[in-house]
Amino acid sequence: MRTYMRERIWKKRLFKVKKYKKREFYFRRVEVEHDFLKYIRVVRYWTRVRHKMTLAEFELLCFLYSEAIFDLATYQKLRRLGGFTSAWLEKMISRGYINIFRENKRGYPALYELSAKSKNIMRSVYRKLLLQEPINEFVSEVEMIKKQNSRYSERQYTRAIQRLNYEVKEQRRRPSQELFDKLSRLS
Repeated sequence: MRTYMRERIWKKRLFKVKKYKKREFYFRRVEVEHDFLKYIRVVRYWTRVRHKMTLAEFELLCFLYSEAIFDLATYQKLRRLGGFTSAWLEKMISRGYINIFRENKRGYPALYELSAKSKNIMRSVYRKLLLQEPINEFVSEVEMIKKQNSRYSERQYTRAIQRLNYEVKEQRRRPSQELFDKLSRLS
């Protein structure tokens, strides 16, 4: 059985006591293997700004991305969860996020699928969350920072995007664990 936690590692850490002397102590922490939800808020915000969509539209795409072809029954399940109306489906079709796969004919229900545009957006979101692809800072700077009336939150998101891009660069520099495993098997 595969676990998603790495073995425990003891690390040294200094902390201050009331007398302002430094003492050493050891702490135990489980190393987490997957932490891709760490930047979900940043990636979600960037996607919404970049593609000019609302949070509800983004959540709808997230739910429907795993559905290859769906019908109104699947959409009704999502409606119960997210509070969408039936007009949302028409809105998403008109904006080009959802295509009609098959029309409603002769007793067969209509089928829908995500458009290529939506699939590319969601692939990009997943690559950014897995730190495989950096966020285009030019777009974030133009649309978030260089506005005349940029808000504090927009500036903070831009700083978070820069941190995410730094982590992407660091991850690309580090050799993967699979490479170490292959080299150890060869020797």
